[in-house]
Amino acid sequence: MRPIPRYDFIIPIFTFLSLIPTHLANPIDNGLVDSELIHECVTHKAVEVILLLDASGSIGDDTFKKQLSFAMHLASRLNISEEGSHMALIQYAETPKLEFSLGQFNHPTQLEWAIQRIEYQSGATNTGQALRLTLEKGLQGARTGIPKVAIVITDGQSQDDVSEPSQLLRDADVMVYAIGVTNLVNVHQLHQMTGNPVRVFTVESFEQLDRALADSLTWSMCKTEFRPGTPEIICGPDRIGVKASTKQPFEGNVFVMDHYHDEECRAGPEKFPDSRSIGLTVPFSACNVHRYRSLNPKGIFVEVSIVFMFHSLFMTKTDQTVKVQCFYMEADKHVTVPLSVRTSNSQNFRISIFLDF
Repeated sequence: MRPIPRYDFIIPIFTFLSLIPTHLANPIDNGLVDSELIHECVTHKAVEVILLLDASGSIGDDTFKKQLSFAMHLASRLNISEEGSHMALIQYAETPKLEFSLGQFNHPTQLEWAIQRIEYQSGATNTGQALRLTLEKGLQGARTGIPKVAIVITDGQSQDDVSEPSQLLRDADVMVYAIGVTNLVNVHQLHQMTGNPVRVFTVESFEQLDRALADSLTWSMCKTEFRPGTPEIICGPDRIGVKASTKQPFEGNVFVMDHYHDEECRAGPEKFPDSRSIGLTVPFSACNVHRYRSLNPKGIFVEVSIVFMFHSLFMTKTDQTVKVQCFYMEADKHVTVPLSVRTSNSQNFRISIFLDF
């Protein structure tokens, strides 16, 4: 067998950008969002939404009102009702303020009135404190079994830490979205908040906080969280993977193709806190994860094939293989990074899985 070659590449430091299936795409593509599809997706679904609006000194009263308009656009896309979706709202500057809580206004007209009466606060930008308030008070009234989503809007950089409170929210099963407005926003902090680049939206101005963005955001929430069985790609700074939900308890294994017997490359029921919420992430340096450079656009593609095997011992016709691919954009600085190059061999796939049985 020929030895696996190793290469030293001079590559730029990259900032992790987003999942790119085959080509670069804008974070918002209005042509792919159909209002009727969104309506169908959320009409009979419910979600607990906590919206965090930037009220720092750089915003100003007129711009803050644009955020309030966006809040109403978003509310109009959700099924706001006693049994449907609920919304809470926090405005944050130096000190965050919970304007109204989940379940406080469950009629669309009442909710619109509550949003319109909010007054601009102004002050420094402490997004981390707002995230902590979301965890401490924003989730009060959240119903058991209903997905929880926090949406953060910001136009700059937080003056306090956002990483720890964001992780605490995600640990509490809150899906965090971040909307960065203007080119002054700290994109790294947006990724720290969401933990997933798929949930980062960027727009050039507050005028773009419009119905189209509300549609895109609602559709993203709906297709990834409300519909069981829809795989979600995970693009981390040093790991890659996928997660999904199932209608019935999952009793099989999720593993990297051709690496069933590598414990680091496989996850079974014993590793899933919820037997209906399954997935796997693996480090770039293991499980034959492929990395290769791209010159146009400049950056690095990272990819791996992950198998969902629904039976604990046998392959079935319901098994699925998901090709996970993430793209990491180049930045300006350079660093020497050793990359391992390997060729995946998916032949004799069934044999490689069950060789030891």
